[in-house]
Amino acid sequence: MSMARRLLAPVAIQAKDNTVVSVNLGSFVRRILLFETYVLQSVWLNDIQLLRQSFGDSGLIQLFKSGALKLYCESFTIGETGRVRADLRFAGNNKRLPLGSYSFSMLRVQGQQQKIEKGLARFGTSLQDEAANSLLYIEPQGFTKQVFDGFYADLRGTSDIVKRAVEIELRSLGIKPKQLRVEIEEIDSEDFKAVHNLQSQYGLSEAKSHDVILKSLLAIGGLNQRFAEMIVHSALSGITDNDLPLLQGKLKLVAGLAGDVIRSEKRLERVVGLAGLPDPVFGETRVDVEKLLRLRDSDECRAFRDWLAQSDSLSDKEIRERINSLSSKIKLFLNTVPGKLTRFLVSGGLPLTPGVGLVLGMGASIVDAFILDKLAPKDGIVSFLSDSYPSVFKRPR
Repeated sequence: MSMARRLLAPVAIQAKDNTVVSVNLGSFVRRILLFETYVLQSVWLNDIQLLRQSFGDSGLIQLFKSGALKLYCESFTIGETGRVRADLRFAGNNKRLPLGSYSFSMLRVQGQQQKIEKGLARFGTSLQDEAANSLLYIEPQGFTKQVFDGFYADLRGTSDIVKRAVEIELRSLGIKPKQLRVEIEEIDSEDFKAVHNLQSQYGLSEAKSHDVILKSLLAIGGLNQRFAEMIVHSALSGITDNDLPLLQGKLKLVAGLAGDVIRSEKRLERVVGLAGLPDPVFGETRVDVEKLLRLRDSDECRAFRDWLAQSDSLSDKEIRERINSLSSKIKLFLNTVPGKLTRFLVSGGLPLTPGVGLVLGMGASIVDAFILDKLAPKDGIVSFLSDSYPSVFKRPR
């Protein structure tokens, strides 16, 4: 399967204490429709527990069995340890680094497998088995090496990715990064020092300058982690708008594909909104998985995805006209059961009077087929939005 047809991304909505309080049901459904496989970055399966409300156990089991949904639960993050490694008694180099110098380590949540098993234990046997079979794992040592190979190459290289990252952080503070100078020097094996003009040019304190550089470097590390996850899972990972400038000059092809993950979801969200269709809401909307899976594999959905990819050039007015045009409505009507009946009546020259007996010959069938296939072919885009997509959702009683 093409990497561009697999997506790795979370759906959980978390409170400040990282508790999962809800899920973005609209994003979940859109990803199932837009990608052949959605690898859900799950928060210890708490999001799956909530998704049971919208899909039911049987619906989630169908998604797992179809291969449309996979799970990834492991938690890694890059941390700066140069100022605490002496206290943590690191083996090897445990010298405490001063402000302006940095050292990094991969941090992993302890007891991950126990957390996963605890999450699975809340499900019924069938869902538990399918969820367990759909879990994806990685080899930590090889994954960590892959992340840091890319991260350290950025810090040691001649690319301007560090400068771009610092510019983004300065802008978030309301500072225009004119005449910024910043370079990274390796002062010891995997220990780095930032040489910059943040204090002299922008009046930042030593401590604030340290924090600005640190956040910038961690952003670069996080970006390399997402690339490593893409490689491990052969899937694209969502890239935020702030990440995109960092990618200029670094893996432009993958950057373009990853950036398109955001755009594809936003395109669908935009078109659905212009069509006046409500977004599925967690806690209010139930999802018919059988219809969802049939829709994602249909010619109609494939035609819609192709059209959606080209919709950026269309104005809101043009999209509304496509959806609401009289001709499209007529074409859609002519492909419904009442519409077919109307065509039979008209093509046979019969009155549309209730109670009149209808005797249709071969000629009417030929005319009907001609109208259906030639004069009024079904508009897949309109049909997708006005009929197929809304039919996937139902309000719970």
